[in-house]
Amino acid sequence: MERIDPATNTVVATVKVGAQPVDGAIAPDGTAWIPNRGIGTVSLIDGRTNRVRGVVKVGPRPIVITEAFGHMWVPSWGSAGFRP
Repeated sequence: MERIDPATNTVVATVKVGAQPVDGAIAPDGTAWIPNRGIGTVSLIDGRTNRVRGVVKVGPRPIVITEAFGHMWVPSWGSAGFRP
């Protein structure tokens, strides 16, 4: 996962996350939440240090994360009730 400075269009940090990262979201506290589709986890990246602060185990093949109602939401393919 790479962090890009939009003012200069240059990579300013590279953060190692899990397999097959997909569309993440930024929480109100500045933490980036990145689903790792290949291993059923979400990496929490500290926006100040550019380091993984934690990993959350979720359902199989998580996809796009959304911030709403004070929580981070992530659907996963294969979870009960969610079928492609």
